[in-house]
Amino acid sequence: MDERSTENTYLPSVEGVRALTVLAVILSQIGLIPALKGGFTGADVFFVLSGFIISLSVTRSVMSGGRSVRFFPFLGRFYWNRIRRLLPAFLASLIPCVILSIAPGSGNPFAHLGFLGLITQFYLIFPLLFFLWLFGGRSSGPLMFLSRILLPFLFAASLTANLVGGDDFLPGLLPIRFWEFSAGILLYFVQTRWNFLAGGRSGGAYRLLPPGLILILAGFFLVSPRGYPLPWALLPVGGALLLLWGTGDGADQLTPFHNFLGLPSLIFWGKRSYSLYLWHWPVFLLMERVGMTGTPFRKILTLFLIYLTGSLSYHFIERPLRYKRTIPAGGPRHNPFIQNTTEEEQV
Repeated sequence: MDERSTENTYLPSVEGVRALTVLAVILSQIGLIPALKGGFTGADVFFVLSGFIISLSVTRSVMSGGRSVRFFPFLGRFYWNRIRRLLPAFLASLIPCVILSIAPGSGNPFAHLGFLGLITQFYLIFPLLFFLWLFGGRSSGPLMFLSRILLPFLFAASLTANLVGGDDFLPGLLPIRFWEFSAGILLYFVQTRWNFLAGGRSGGAYRLLPPGLILILAGFFLVSPRGYPLPWALLPVGGALLLLWGTGDGADQLTPFHNFLGLPSLIFWGKRSYSLYLWHWPVFLLMERVGMTGTPFRKILTLFLIYLTGSLSYHFIERPLRYKRTIPAGGPRHNPFIQNTTEEEQV
């Protein structure tokens, strides 16, 4: 494995894409930009980013200790990090959802949680696939063959299910969206194993960033829920793959496109993307129920309240618990199961 791929999981341009996608989801939901009819495709971009970034982060975590890794400690540490990263802010955001479900009014306060349900299902199987790929490849015979063929097979099976049944096939369950997560994982595996189209000016991968951005933006403005996910989901998924390829392995901050995605204002929104997503729907539904979503001013007010609640969640719930130290003083200096808890972790 190419060790350069495990040195850093923080890609500023990826943070910028997170900002664009969460803003697209929110703005399309509140109707502030009517032309943004496909903002919901931001979820597909997030799925691809999640598969790639978590593969990068976990690989760096496992390989940093320079020792053999036992499965159950690896599994426990992975789930503990996911719980600490996601659960506190999620539980806090459930409070207004429960209140809205009790109060009279239209709209499902939990409608936005389907996205998080898919991510949770992905996290349940990811460490098993990752461990099989990482350590099965060091063996020989059937295990090595299985470790190489399983992920592409699952990708093909999920994509086929989309082509045959669309969202009507197992709605809300991982098989219908696993091809998007696994596309990000497969891209990471290809980059680390073959170093194909490496980043940087010499490798030329930075040239993939403009078409990647164009595909993602095309999804935001051109795609409608009708006939989704395929073939239209190929726009955000393909765009996300090109962007990840164009920003990887030292390609950041080489072109105006990278510099745009690395703007402090976009990174500001990108770091808050999880909390903003959690709070955007209950805030919007509350404003809709009290009749405060009709005029442009009211829509801007709704956006401000989403920003306010999301930022409070990020600063006082998500961030303090996410970066809380878990290794006691005097503990082991090198632990391959402890993920880096700096500002750089993007998963």
